[in-house]
Amino acid sequence: MSMPKNKSRVSVVIPTFNGKPYLEKNLPAVLKLKADEIIVVDDASTDTSVEVIDKFREIKLIKNPRNLRFPKTVNTGFAAAKGEVVVLLNQDVTPDENLLQ
Repeated sequence: MSMPKNKSRVSVVIPTFNGKPYLEKNLPAVLKLKADEIIVVDDASTDTSVEVIDKFREIKLIKNPRNLRFPKTVNTGFAAAKGEVVVLLNQDVTPDENLLQ
């Protein structure tokens, strides 16, 4: 399926660490953005963040084997992103439904 020439592919990258309550609240709103891909990079959380993310089949999960801290976790997500445009969201952000417009 080809995309219209005026539409860029958009990836959303969300780094997370022990963000279970934020993810439960915000991931449904992120999915409503209709981005081409959503990547959550878990930075070796010790809570049940991964189980929350796993409930959303549309989300690509990358798990760091150990806590690499925010900058490296973000870079991991950006390296995996396939979009021409990459939007970085913190785990505690509920995006406006028109963010990608």
